[in-house]
This record gives sequence, structure tokens and C-alpha cells, in this order.
Amino acid sequence: MSASLSPRPQLVTFALTVVTADAWLRTSEDLRPRWWLIPVSWLWACSHGMWFLGPVVGGLVVLGMAFERRVALRRLAPLAAIPLMSFVVAAFTPVGPVLLASPFQVGEITAYITEWQPVSATEPVFIAALLLVAVVLIHAAREAEGRRWHVFLLLLLALALAFTYARTVAIAGAVLAPLAAAALQQLTRQDRSPVTRREVGLSVCFGAGALALAAIIASTGLRSPGLGPNGLNAQLDALPSRTVVCNDWIDGGWLIWRHPQLRVTIDPRAEIYSVKHIRGYQSFAAAVPGWEDYVRDTGCRYALVSQTSATYEALTKQAKWRVAASADGSALLQAPSP
Repeated sequence: MSASLSPRPQLVTFALTVVTADAWLRTSEDLRPRWWLIPVSWLWACSHGMWFLGPVVGGLVVLGMAFERRVALRRLAPLAAIPLMSFVVAAFTPVGPVLLASPFQVGEITAYITEWQPVSATEPVFIAALLLVAVVLIHAAREAEGRRWHVFLLLLLALALAFTYARTVAIAGAVLAPLAAAALQQLTRQDRSPVTRREVGLSVCFGAGALALAAIIASTGLRSPGLGPNGLNAQLDALPSRTVVCNDWIDGGWLIWRHPQLRVTIDPRAEIYSVKHIRGYQSFAAAVPGWEDYVRDTGCRYALVSQTSATYEALTKQAKWRVAASADGSALLQAPSP
């Protein structure tokens, strides 16, 4: 997961994928329906766009158990209801039923995002994922014939995630982690040690301490964020509410957080923009012929761009925009009067 660990909502998906995969592997052993996975799916759907992985993992395990024929179909019915209801509750988040279509929204714009490109076969994270697959396969080959299907289906899911996008290699690792841990435990013939009160207490204390430290660091960082031209805060605060600002991609999130009264034209949440809009921004950022169409279509009368960018040169020299203020390597430009 190391290549994808950053303070973003995807961390929720990484953590809950591990929790969900482990829960379903336990269900495959004791056949107990874990109904708490349904509210977890609702919370997951409120947090990150890849919430659907939880129901998918559950559905694959139930399907694998059906193939194994170890359990009567009537006993599988309540288990199958859990991933089904996990999909249903996603329609009752604050976003509403439209959330069910969210996994398909990113498809058109993946070509414009680096992390949505296939991972290189030489990347250490990709090799690590394949090593985990090998460990699980070795163990599965030694298991009884009728107990392999749910493992193989989860392996296929992990391989699909690892080979498809660089961003999903970490999720493949989350699916593989419980499988590989169980495989290593049995291959090395080590019994699981009992959990003691001391271990639980220390884990809670360290977790609480980490959260407290994170809160202190976050509150300190908010006073001096590492992104954005903070030297222009006064000038940006003075702009009228709902002023449209043509901005650099990287500054979009900072502007939304620090200057919510303004309307940005682009930000790192690429999936919420159309392909046409992203292509227009690319023309604007490179100042290639047609960049004026982006300015006209967005209706911006101000621009916040790097002073070394092609956009800065085009706006100030070709379109005669004036420099209203500059700081931290960025300039706030204002369009000439109509």
C-alpha cells in the first residue's frame, strides 16, 4: 500500500477492505452471518467512491461457498442477503440513489489521471502483491479440494485490481492481506497466540495517542498549509462572493478550503468534471490555440496561476490581463474591462 498512502478518503477503503475480507473469511469457516457489515457498508459509501468493494468481496465468498457445496443453499441465503443489502443501503446515503452509479463516473477521465494508469511490472508494490498471491496459491494447493473456491475468487479479484490500475494495487493488497496471513500461519504451523488484556489495552492507548498527535499536527498545519499561495489570502478574501477564478489544477483544493466564497474552475477531484472541461483546462494550462474558449466558457474574470506558466504569459501579454497581486510564485490576474 505504500505508494498510495496519503491523507485522503481512500484510506477508508484500504482499512475497510481488510476488515471486510477478514470478516467474510471468518464467515466461510463458522457460517455466522455478520450483519454489522451492512451499516459498515453504509458508512463506507458515505466516505469513498469504492464502497462497492465490500459487497463484491462478500458476494464472491458466498458464490465460492456455493461452488464448494459444503453448505446447504438454505443456509447460504442469509449470508447472500448481506452483500445484497449492503448495495441497497448505499442508496440511502445523503447523496441518494445516484450514488449507485458513481463507480461508472470515473471511466471517462481515467486517461487524464496518472494513478489510474496501469502499474509498471517492475514496481516494487506490484511485485509485492504478486508475492502475496504466490503465498496464497501455495497454501490453497495444499487445502482440501472442496474448500478452495472462495479463496480462488478473491485471488482473481486481487489480480484484477493489481493489473488494472496503479491506484488499485493497494486495494489488491488489502484483499490479499488476510488470505496471506492465514496461509503463512498454516504453512509455518504456528498456532495463533491468545489475545491478552495487556495487548488490548496497549493497542487502544497507542491508537488514542496516535489520533491525539494527528489532531495536534493537523491544527498546526492548518495555520500554515503547505499548498497554495498563502501570501495572496488577503486579496482573494477581498473578491466578491461567488467570483469565478480560473486556477491551476493543484491550487483547486486549497482554494475550496481556504476561500470557499470563490468558485474554482478545476480541482483535483477530476471525476466530477466532464472530459470536455478537462480538455479545455489542458488547453488553458498549456496556452495552446483555443485556450480563450476555456476562459469564455467558465466566465472567469480573475485567474490564479503560476508566474512561470504559459498561461501567465498568454493572459498578461496576449489578453492584456493585469497583475492585481503576486506572492509565493503565483499571480492573481484580473481581466480588462469589457
